[in-house]
Amino acid sequence: MRRTIALLTDFGLRDSFVGVMKGVIARISPEANVIDISHAAPAQDVRAGALMLLASYRHFPTDAIFVAVVDPGVGGARRPMAVRAGQQVFIAPDNGILSYVLQENQALEPRLLDNPAFHLPQVSNTFHGRDIFAPTAAHLASGAAFEDLGSPLTHWHLLEAPVLSAEGDRLRGEVLHIDHFGNVMTSIGRFEWLEDDHLRLEPAFGAALPARVSLARRCALTISDTHLDGVRRTYGEAYPGAALALIGSSGFLELSINLGSFAEVFDVHTGDSVILEAG
Repeated sequence: MRRTIALLTDFGLRDSFVGVMKGVIARISPEANVIDISHAAPAQDVRAGALMLLASYRHFPTDAIFVAVVDPGVGGARRPMAVRAGQQVFIAPDNGILSYVLQENQALEPRLLDNPAFHLPQVSNTFHGRDIFAPTAAHLASGAAFEDLGSPLTHWHLLEAPVLSAEGDRLRGEVLHIDHFGNVMTSIGRFEWLEDDHLRLEPAFGAALPARVSLARRCALTISDTHLDGVRRTYGEAYPGAALALIGSSGFLELSINLGSFAEVFDVHTGDSVILEAG
């Protein structure tokens, strides 16, 4: 059966790194379907990579193999690992890049990638994407047993959860990500649109926060000195150049400017505090 291998890295496309990883995969598993999630994760930003993986993995085949390489500690004490969650497999350095995906899955089967039979013969200290992660994914795609990849893991590194807390109807979150267009993704989510302009929040982060339902037009949002009233469904509900809050495609509250960059205009950065008064 032809399996999908999905690649997520911070390598960019200027150098040969991505092409070499694909070449390794092609030599071992020429039948594999290789898909690029992105190679433009912010350089050495493990949390940004973790968030990109979280936003992506649900949209892939149920037996997909993910290779996530944002690896500033390559060659050091951090370990190479693989985790099976259901039929999907996640291959990555043990540096927290799998944190947010794994917290959404149960019955996890983690393995240390310590079986050299699934690595390249010569393993460098600086390119485990080529020498360990890509060949491991390719061998899995060709039918290797997951249990043969290496020893069981009993613990692994987890990133600190994004900020999300509640006090009455006030939710406090943070800026998680700024996309190519300058749209600002926050940690307040996931939302689902209901009838009659209501929003249901099932918190993705925050310790044991209950679900809640709010009326979108009565919500108010504050970031720094900027205040926005109401949550919109589409960019087109605001005039060109006007700021708005809306629910992004991943279900999280986002701040945008119709035909503009919210982050640039309002000087917003990842980690900035965001407050939502839920109506």
